[in-house]
Amino acid sequence: MNKMQWLLVVLFASVLVGCYVPSIHPLYTKPDLIFNSDLVGQWLESESGKSQWVFAKKEDKSYSLRITQEDKKVFVFTAHLLKVGAYHYLDLFPDTEDNTNEDFLLKGLLPTHSFIRVKQFTPTLDLEVMNAEWLTDFVKKNPDAIKHEKMLVGEKDETLTVLTALPKELQAFLAKHEKGEKVWNKLNSLKKKGAPETETPAR
Repeated sequence: MNKMQWLLVVLFASVLVGCYVPSIHPLYTKPDLIFNSDLVGQWLESESGKSQWVFAKKEDKSYSLRITQEDKKVFVFTAHLLKVGAYHYLDLFPDTEDNTNEDFLLKGLLPTHSFIRVKQFTPTLDLEVMNAEWLTDFVKKNPDAIKHEKMLVGEKDETLTVLTALPKELQAFLAKHEKGEKVWNKLNSLKKKGAPETETPAR
């Protein structure tokens, strides 16, 4: 990947929803994919109800995920579900064919994958993302632990770590650090519209 392509990756990652760790490669290979129909439907943020995630079934064990934020911004992803170690994960990749993403997918930028860990599916969808600051500190001390590139982004030249490892290498890294206390940041829980009050853990 040349210098210009890396610049596009960084620019894209800097506008990614939330503080997700960007990855050039997906977390999954085709044999890893599973489909859980429990995800399909409308999920509302448990605390405010102003943000919503809508999962719809697509082909080849994939989902269309439409996220509407509290500020009414809408982002559309293709999502894939798999299990790594003790947890399920969602791999998200921007839907480059959906016109809703025009402001998100700025012209000429190269999209990246991002990963979300599923703690449980019901009664609330509890999700976590890898702590980007933890990752940057970790690879600074352990540069050979996972393939990556580091870039300076923003007005303050903050360090952004972009993962470049292949799917199986990414999976091994996540499994190794699945129990780390500072590795994962919790997102707001989501409640499925019309869901019963029963719990089905993801692990």
